[in-house]
Amino acid sequence: MYLLWGIVLIVLGAMMLCGPKVFYQITQGWKNDSDAEASHLFIISTRVGGVLFVIAGVAAAVGQFLK
Repeated sequence: MYLLWGIVLIVLGAMMLCGPKVFYQITQGWKNDSDAEASHLFIISTRVGGVLFVIAGVAAAVGQFLK
């Protein structure tokens, strides 16, 4: 089960790391009536979160095999 969650976290983290503007449109863009762009702080924090998600996903996947 940890392997599945690890893969989900890795995929989500990679999306946050590589495409923070797409992640913004999916999660926050629908809340705005205008065509607002993601702020610089949002992009940085999303990328940092993506790195943490990838690390947690790798740890979960490796932890599955070390059990």
